[in-house]
Amino acid sequence: MAARAPRLPFSAVATLIAASLSLGGCISRGPASIAQQRGPYTEVLAATDQEELLTNIVRLAYAEAPVFLQVSSITAAPSLEYGTESEFRLGDGNAPSPLVLAKPKVIVKDAPTIVYKPLLGRDFAGELLMPFDIRPVFLMIDNGFDFSVVARLLFKTMNQLSNSRTATSAQRDEFQRATDALGRLVRRGALQLGTATDGLKSSTGHVQVILAPDARDDADAQLVQKMLGLDPTRTQYDLKAGLQGDGGSIAVSSRSLLALLSYMSNYVEAPPDHAALVNPTDAHQDADPLMRIHSSSTRPSAADPAIYYRGHWFYLDADDLRSRTTLLLIRLLFNLQAQTSNSHDDVQLTLPVR
Repeated sequence: MAARAPRLPFSAVATLIAASLSLGGCISRGPASIAQQRGPYTEVLAATDQEELLTNIVRLAYAEAPVFLQVSSITAAPSLEYGTESEFRLGDGNAPSPLVLAKPKVIVKDAPTIVYKPLLGRDFAGELLMPFDIRPVFLMIDNGFDFSVVARLLFKTMNQLSNSRTATSAQRDEFQRATDALGRLVRRGALQLGTATDGLKSSTGHVQVILAPDARDDADAQLVQKMLGLDPTRTQYDLKAGLQGDGGSIAVSSRSLLALLSYMSNYVEAPPDHAALVNPTDAHQDADPLMRIHSSSTRPSAADPAIYYRGHWFYLDADDLRSRTTLLLIRLLFNLQAQTSNSHDDVQLTLPVR
């Protein structure tokens, strides 16, 4: 004979039901949610920023317009729901009371609302199309970045030397020789960059280049003076915006952020079957490029970052510190340019994420 279901008094049944209902509510996780959620959000934002930047460099190599969708804000309301679920089973005809089973339940909920802001109109013009002024050079050098790298990214010309997107590999090599020499002088303390007495808020955008008196006979100093046509009897020069310098100044023509990304697209190594789709360039002949962007038909195993575009993977090698540092510097320049643009556009797209 089959065993009968246990009989429970009505009072016990009511107690179990009340306990199940009271435990089934949604209980906030409070401050603990910050420790558990902030890190992952930060990691995803940093990774997707890098991926978006790399995607737009690749897009420009294919002569397609860049698209930026900035994360304006994230509102997250994480919660933890736990308790029990009650399951009633009726006994056989001889059991006057139902059988109550309690099943544990734990549900973690996180439904953030993310606000995206497309880069359009005045923002697009201010952040992407306006040339950098001279002052970011001072800021980047003051924060430990190499002068040669910053100059090669930001400057199209420096006196008579050309570093434009259409410059030949030989012209870019000459430009790099001059900036490398300047960089070595800066690292040795033989040359300093600083602002005039009106400081960084000056609209003139002048930065002073001061050569130490005992560095007149330095080989790098003599190389820079010769290549840029500078007066060798002087120890102080102006680094200024313009196309034509003289014996007492270094005139530079700076890029816009869009021109910078377009310049870096020279270093996209497109698949052979895409040769007719990308802008022709001889940048791959450069001996020491600032960035190497590889492509593969399969997902690379050691890449940081990597993006999928037009049926191929484009990526930086995870161990290529030079390329990854350059991408980081471009991101910082992007943020710096965004701070200096005066925008009041409020076009934005709000998407709740389930």
